[in-house]
Amino acid sequence: MRRSEALNLLDDDVDVQGRGLIIRQTKFRKSRQLPLHPSTVTVLLAYRRERDRHWPRTKAQPFFVGRTDIPLSGDTLQSVFAELRRGP
Repeated sequence: MRRSEALNLLDDDVDVQGRGLIIRQTKFRKSRQLPLHPSTVTVLLAYRRERDRHWPRTKAQPFFVGRTDIPLSGDTLQSVFAELRRGP
């Protein structure tokens, strides 16, 4: 998944029941579905619950937001993913 694709994810694009992401704005302008591992689904659900406690969402709003309820920048997203890859 490209950084821009992650930044453009909407809440409705994250299908935890179907265990997949819908990538709508791809490099080649074609939508695609990306399957998710169950452990990834668990993390995304936890993120969604925590985010929604602070800033309730609609399905058409960005999935990833910062502490001030604005979409994450590319640099911030890259830092977060790097930290997640390192693990606990």
